[in-house]
Amino acid sequence: MRILIYFFSIVIFSAPIVLPANGQDVASSYPAKPIKIIVPFAVGGGSDIIARVIGKELSQKLGQPVVIENRTGAGGSVGSNLALKSAPDGYTLLLISSSFSVNPALYKLPFDHINDISPIVELGHGPMIVTVANNLPIRSFKELISFTKANPDKLAFGTSGQGGLVHFTTEAFMLETNTRMIHIPYKGSADVVPDLISGRIQLFLADAGSVVRHINAGNLRGLAVSTKQRVQELPEVPTLIESGFTAFDMAVWQGLVAPKATPDAIIQKLNFLINEIIRQEDVIKAFKAQYYNPVGGKPQDFLNVIKSDSDRWIAVSKKANIKVD
Repeated sequence: MRILIYFFSIVIFSAPIVLPANGQDVASSYPAKPIKIIVPFAVGGGSDIIARVIGKELSQKLGQPVVIENRTGAGGSVGSNLALKSAPDGYTLLLISSSFSVNPALYKLPFDHINDISPIVELGHGPMIVTVANNLPIRSFKELISFTKANPDKLAFGTSGQGGLVHFTTEAFMLETNTRMIHIPYKGSADVVPDLISGRIQLFLADAGSVVRHINAGNLRGLAVSTKQRVQELPEVPTLIESGFTAFDMAVWQGLVAPKATPDAIIQKLNFLINEIIRQEDVIKAFKAQYYNPVGGKPQDFLNVIKSDSDRWIAVSKKANIKVD
C-alpha cells in the first residue's frame, strides 16, 4: 500500500536507459544463473501476485528462471532482512510495499531501510477507498469530515493491525482533518470487513481489493477514492479531489530493490527491462486486476518515494503517539 504526495493513477515511464561503457561487461554477462525475488508476504496477496507477474516476464527477457520465495513475518521485516543481507550480486531481489516505509517509524530494524538498499524501480500504485458502514447516515466525504468534527470519538475505525499502514493512514487523516475516532485493530483486512458490514465499526480506509465487491453488492458505502482517477469498478464513487479535499492523499505501492552495493550496471539493466515489461498490455491488465496502475521510472525516483514516505510516517508516529507492544 503507497502514500503519495500526488494523486496519479496514470502510467508514468522513464526514458530508455543507456548503460555506461564501463558497465557493459557486467550487464552483458548478467544473469548467468536463476534470480530469486523474495516476497516478505504470504502467497496469494497483492504483493505476491505482482511479483509473479514481473518474475515471469523478466525470466523471458533474461533467459534465466526467476523464482519467487515468500518469507513472511514481522510486517515484512523478516523477508526484507534476509534479502538485504544477501550477496549484492543481482541474484537476490526484494519486493517491497508501502509498509517498508512504515516499519522504521515503530521498530528498530536489523537493517537500514534507506542505506542498505539499491532501489531498482517502483512497479505500481493503487488507490485506497474511504469506506463506511451502511448504518452510518453519511453519504459523502464532506459529510464524514463534518460528522467526525462534531462527534469526536463517536466513530470507530478498523485497521489491519496496530502500527500497520492502514493505522498510520487513518491517524494521518485524523491529524490533517482535526478529527478523532476510536481505533479497533484487527489481525488483517479480511477480519475488518465483516465487522464493518455488520456496523460494529463505522469506517475503514481500505485497499480497493478488500472492499470493491462489497461496495458494488450494496453491503458497504464507498465515499471517496484516493487516486486522481476513479476506480473503474466503482464509477459512482468520486475521488478526494472531486470531493474538494486535496490536503490528504493515500495510496499503496509496490517496488523492487536489491541489497546495497549491487553493481549499478545490473540495477540499470533491471530497471530498463522492467520499465519495458510494465508497458505490456497483458501486464497492465494483470496489474489492474489487483487495482494497481504501473508506474516505472528511475531508481532515484523510487528512492525518493521511500524517503518521503518514511519521513511522513515518522512524523505521524510522533504526533499521534503510535506505539506497539
